[in-house]
Amino acid sequence: EFRTVFMEHTPIAPAAENTKQGLAALAEQIQAAKQADPAADTSALQHRIDQAVYSLYDLTPKEITTLESALP
Repeated sequence: EFRTVFMEHTPIAPAAENTKQGLAALAEQIQAAKQADPAADTSALQHRIDQAVYSLYDLTPKEITTLESALP
């Protein structure tokens, strides 16, 4: 269950319009792939989104490693 209360103090990085469009396109590709085949491997697309978000937040390699090690 997603609750907005968990997001109210989360900083949102500003992004250029082309970055937003690129992220949206990747998300749409993932959605289309999963609709066509729920077992589709979308990890490469997800990785591209992750890398773009890390860049938006100017995360260091150490910060990325820490974050990724905390994810399931």
